[in-house]
Amino acid sequence: MGAHLADLRARQQRNWPEGIPREVTHPLGERPITDHLRHWAVHAPQRTAIVYYGTEISYAELDELSDRFAGWLAEVGVRRGDRVGVLLPNCPQFVIAMMGILKHGAVHVPVNPMFRRHELAHELTDAGVEVLVAATELLPLVEEVRAGTPLREVLPTSPTDLLPAEPPLPLPAALRTPAPGGQWHRVRAAPRAEQRESDLDALAALNYTGGTTGMPKGCQHTQRHMLYTAVTAGAARPPRRHRGPDVFLVHVPIFWIAGEDTGILVPIVHGATVVLLARWDAEAVLRAVERYRVTDMIGTVDNYVELMAHPAFGHHDLSSVDNPRTMSFVRKLTPELRHRWAEAVGAHSVLREASYGMTETHTADTITCGFAEDDRDLRSEPVFCGLPVPGTEFVVVDPGTEEPLPLGQRGEIRIRTPSLLTGYCGPGRAWPTSASPRTRFRHRAAPRCRCGSTPRR
Repeated sequence: MGAHLADLRARQQRNWPEGIPREVTHPLGERPITDHLRHWAVHAPQRTAIVYYGTEISYAELDELSDRFAGWLAEVGVRRGDRVGVLLPNCPQFVIAMMGILKHGAVHVPVNPMFRRHELAHELTDAGVEVLVAATELLPLVEEVRAGTPLREVLPTSPTDLLPAEPPLPLPAALRTPAPGGQWHRVRAAPRAEQRESDLDALAALNYTGGTTGMPKGCQHTQRHMLYTAVTAGAARPPRRHRGPDVFLVHVPIFWIAGEDTGILVPIVHGATVVLLARWDAEAVLRAVERYRVTDMIGTVDNYVELMAHPAFGHHDLSSVDNPRTMSFVRKLTPELRHRWAEAVGAHSVLREASYGMTETHTADTITCGFAEDDRDLRSEPVFCGLPVPGTEFVVVDPGTEEPLPLGQRGEIRIRTPSLLTGYCGPGRAWPTSASPRTRFRHRAAPRCRCGSTPRR
């Protein structure tokens, strides 16, 4: 194994993409995510952190609102380590809640708002969620399952609560009618929590897997995992042609690990702006890219195909997009689609796979930037998913003998990474902690996983 890994490392270094750091670098130091938010609130207080259909929330406001959310948690009796669920679609309240939970030292549990009754009951019970922030329209579902869960407190809020009076972007149908019953005023009225130190290695989140072969499992993640992902993913991009902070456009769900990375963690760690959409809408995306000069965006291949087929595609200036990334879920990225995008937007805008990753590793495990010349990444077989980000290692082994296989052979993928989950949530699921995740290969993944997807287990 040692000689095999040494050979892999040497090959990777010889082919390392130009301009991408070879080592893990922390621009603000190895500090908790919440400290990064406080940094930008002090040093760039008026910089926009979140744009939501025209509503703009600055870093100072995001810091204050998340402090007040932490204060509300204290008021309702949440202690360090308690599980707090967030059952919301994409909206600013999700980001505020997550940051407030981390500031308070509680455990963030993002919950899929598309869950059915049995799925919601399973996650609330499995994670031990006692306090839940929930979309008002989902309250009937919450009440259906509540009696069989540990839930004791629910804060309802509507994604419409923070919309502007006259949104400059088209709204999805679900946001066109204000939803009654929201209680977000309880957060605004709460006192700002006093700053407390965060432990980078304490349990910070339970991110649930897709559950493709069984019920979803909660992956135990820390702020150190989050930070490692944010700094390595944020560095794996093309050279910037613009001055000022990056502007991310995110419509993928932020309750999902890839959406959390792209829509929350990477922007906050790097002091960027995120244009947050509740869901995919080609017209809204086209207008938002031009209006806010979006530099980074991510979506499925089908999303980009729909954009390029939209009647208004040629009437919007998308030239600000330096870093368009995609995920080959149903439709596969091809050289033809890449060339169509470059011809329309500009040669600088290279459409590429986002990354290889999974919930267990906080995703974004590879660098795909720098391998698109002559479409080498797309013409290889199997499709090239990039090199491991600094600090992460892959090896492909024979699943029977566990011996490493020669390059090009199909086998079982094993990953060693600083962002490897501490264990799975639930009785009997935690892995032993005698070996550090920094020094072990523990995770096994499907050998034919597509870039950016969660492997079947």
